[in-house]
Amino acid sequence: MLNLRFVDSFQFLSTSPENLVSLLQKSAREKLVHTTKFLDDHDLVFAKGVYPYSYMSGPDKFQETCLASIQSFYDTLNDEPL
Repeated sequence: MLNLRFVDSFQFLSTSPENLVSLLQKSAREKLVHTTKFLDDHDLVFAKGVYPYSYMSGPDKFQETCLASIQSFYDTLNDEPL
């Protein structure tokens, strides 16, 4: 049996995710040498991505072989696109 524990990491952040991504874009390029070596240092590599958090309700979702529908990428807390 697979034993997973989902932890809301937001409560451990010192600032908003938007600010953290902004800081990453400014300072991490020289610190994340393997990232830039294998993925280049394009802005998209260091940008905040989109993830269907509400859709990913359990480990079975990771076995799916198709991309989730566009509706799955909406935040169910406030019904706005991410």
